[in-house]
Amino acid sequence: MISAKTTLYSGILLLLIVAAMILSNALQNSSAKKNETPFYPQFIENFGKIVLNRGDETVILSKEGDSWFAALGVAPEIKYAADSVKVANVVNKIAEMKRDIFVGTNKTSDAEYGLVGDSAFSVKIFNKQDMQIGDFVLGKKSENWRFNYFRQSGSDKIFLVGGGIGFAFKTDINEWRNKVLFTFKPEDITQITAEYPGEVFSIKKDGERWILNEKFEANADSVVRFLKDIVELDAGNWDYTYSISDKISGLANPSQKYGILQNDGKKYTLIVGNIDGERPRYFVRANDDKQIAFLFRSQVQRLKLSKERITNTNEQSEKIMQKMLEEYQARQQAAESGSMGR
Repeated sequence: MISAKTTLYSGILLLLIVAAMILSNALQNSSAKKNETPFYPQFIENFGKIVLNRGDETVILSKEGDSWFAALGVAPEIKYAADSVKVANVVNKIAEMKRDIFVGTNKTSDAEYGLVGDSAFSVKIFNKQDMQIGDFVLGKKSENWRFNYFRQSGSDKIFLVGGGIGFAFKTDINEWRNKVLFTFKPEDITQITAEYPGEVFSIKKDGERWILNEKFEANADSVVRFLKDIVELDAGNWDYTYSISDKISGLANPSQKYGILQNDGKKYTLIVGNIDGERPRYFVRANDDKQIAFLFRSQVQRLKLSKERITNTNEQSEKIMQKMLEEYQARQQAAESGSMGR
């Protein structure tokens, strides 16, 4: 009888031990899965807006349809075209953030981890319906620079999150803007006008040739090189105060002015004003934009479209003009012969 009871108790004890092991394993698996689950897993598909703040600077990143925008926190109504690759990158990094390493729950350590003060990033994220779906603080980098200290607003728990997300966060709006000023293709351009103090000329495309002032053939390679230089321009900065006048900037009496006509009738313009004091940059206005942009001096100096740069030699020009005259006379004779035949 005693032996039977002992066996029964041993069996029950064994069952309890097995059940405890199963429960412990289940809890461990559940905790591991939770740690592997991102904080905001649906953010990529449902991205609407990110508000990044650090110190006195706030930048707002958003998407409307297929267009990406950046705006200043002090003027959110003025939206500038953003670099879609950079914005998509930070959206992906936010969506991939997970509980990589649990640090603790002591809020007195916030300063130590850079979760307070001007160096901390305060981040709010919104979905396509403009509903806030996340609010967190990103602190300083850990000893392993790929990790940053992280805490969700309203929570005491501090984690380390990886992926180098700290490198992706910027509150300088220039870091997010699309800096390209012109998007045309050189092969689609049919006419260029250039204006300098005391000099104005135009270049028109005639088949594969470019004709200067309707008289001389220009060097096609030089013209195409100029158009490529224009397309490759990117602004280093802009005037966000909108307070610099055309007189002060020199845009009222420009040192260079270009008009570019596309084969579909679309027009592009670039006006170059003064150099900005002792800074190595020029005030410029592209496509009648109200906001003044800045181009580095080296970029502007490379643009100078002098006649010497684009024209062929006199001997070449004479030969070209003679050839054009012969082609014109041949067309005239053909037309007259056709008329007499009828």
